[in-house]
Amino acid sequence: MMRKCGGGGIWLSGLVGIFLTGCFKKDEPRPPYQSPGGVNENVAALGPLYARQLWFDLETNTFVKEADRGLWDLAFDSRPGRFGIRLNSSKKMRMARLGHGSWDALPADPGNPSLDWRYDESTGHPDSTAFGQIGPGMSVPSEIYLVDLGFSPEGDALGFAYFQLLEANTQYYKVACALYPDGTADTLTLPRRAEYNFVHLSFQGGAHYVLAEPPAADWDLVFTQYTTRVYYEGSSTQFEWYSVNGVLINPAGTQVARDTVSAFEALDYMDALEASYSSLWDAIGYNWKSYVSSLGAYIVRAHYVYLIRTAQGHYYKWRFIGFTNSAGERGYPTFQYSQF
Repeated sequence: MMRKCGGGGIWLSGLVGIFLTGCFKKDEPRPPYQSPGGVNENVAALGPLYARQLWFDLETNTFVKEADRGLWDLAFDSRPGRFGIRLNSSKKMRMARLGHGSWDALPADPGNPSLDWRYDESTGHPDSTAFGQIGPGMSVPSEIYLVDLGFSPEGDALGFAYFQLLEANTQYYKVACALYPDGTADTLTLPRRAEYNFVHLSFQGGAHYVLAEPPAADWDLVFTQYTTRVYYEGSSTQFEWYSVNGVLINPAGTQVARDTVSAFEALDYMDALEASYSSLWDAIGYNWKSYVSSLGAYIVRAHYVYLIRTAQGHYYKWRFIGFTNSAGERGYPTFQYSQF
């Protein structure tokens, strides 16, 4: 059983929505916390089942878009000069390669133990996705893939789909897809949109084109459930793919550094300028909190302070202070931040 323990300088909070089986005791309501002067405070209202994705803009202290996490299944890189396909890891999606066979002879058993299921790494590296790197020079049509559509917020399996990339160029992606076990392929063209990081495909209700996220220039962070490697306690090699809840950064220029030593109030503009920044999507991630089994609750590591540099060249300091609302309901991570 995995267990992660917090360090000093932490604040007790309620349950956060890392997806786990089992029941935990109900969180106790807390009196409202008063932010220090000059510090913004906000709450990401994901809800108890963490069914939403919320995109946040630091400059305006607003959530610029909210969407059902099941709105899309596959994301196609739409940035100029970039190509790639990503799974909706908020649903714990995965993919298996089926080879270059015919659509008329697709395997009929997703439970086949010989299937090599692959997940996207949460770092955002283009060479660490289930589909791997793609581009105009790739062999098309590609092999056929079996896609596990993951789970609903309630934990229900959403089924499977077949997918094949037919063409990828600077104007669009062309794909063939079908829900399992039908196997009758429909083709769909997904126009690229340079103002977005990704354009999206949904299998629900028939394959269709979706713009799930806001334009890249409109947001800095997204609150979401996502899939990542979680290593067993004491091991650097043994892990499982796990659904966690956290924050991912905008790949269009947002960068993050973490300080676990300095006090939030003490960090200044020079500290922000001298910090070493990361562009990994999960640079904030999920481990600013930890589940403590003896308490039956999660703790917030409020001594984890994140320095954020945006695409516009603005600097911020950020920390988390809670997970529950005034009624003690989980699914409401609370944070504070200020601009230097």
